Amino acid sequence: MLKCRQVNEKASALLDDALSHREYWALQMHLLLCRNCRRYLSQLQATVGVVKALGNRSAESPEHELQAAALAQRLQFFVER
Repeated sequence: MLKCRQVNEKASALLDDALSHREYWALQMHLLLCRNCRRYLSQLQATVGVVKALGNRSAESPEHELQAAALAQRLQFFVER
C-alpha cells in the first residue's frame, strides 16, 4: 500500500493520466482509505483548474499574484506532510 508521501509524489502524474495501471490502482486504493489524501488531490485538482482558467492572463498583475499566493497558502498544509 502506498504511503501519503508517495501519493503526494504521484498526484500530478494521476491528473496528467501518466501512471501505469498498477500505480493507478495502488493510488486509488490508498485514496479509498485516506481522507487527507483525497482532500489533497481535490485541492490539487482545484489549483489546476484555476491555473487553466487564468490561461494567458498576465501573471504580473497584482490580482493574479494575490490569487496565486492564496492558493499556495491553502496547499501549504498538504505539501509539508
